[in-house]
Amino acid sequence: LGVFLNDGERPAEAEPLLRRALEIRIRRSSPTHWISAKIRGELGRCLTSLGRFDEAEKELQEARATMIEVRGPSHIQTLKIDAFLQDLATAKAAR
Repeated sequence: LGVFLNDGERPAEAEPLLRRALEIRIRRSSPTHWISAKIRGELGRCLTSLGRFDEAEKELQEARATMIEVRGPSHIQTLKIDAFLQDLATAKAAR
């Protein structure tokens, strides 16, 4: 639901849901599970939309490091996080 809301340009509503999903995933597996990294990437994208660039960068960098470790640099999810990082850079430059 958090991803759906974020895709629908409703990041303020998406953020608490993404944080809760991340909390549950970490509790059920680990912070270094690829799904945790995927959720963290979506949270970073959400924070970028909210203009909270420092928080977004932290989440996205952590997501990318985990995804590279567990899936590799050319995995589709890693590439998606790379795209989110590019979106962040663009948003920061436009500021």
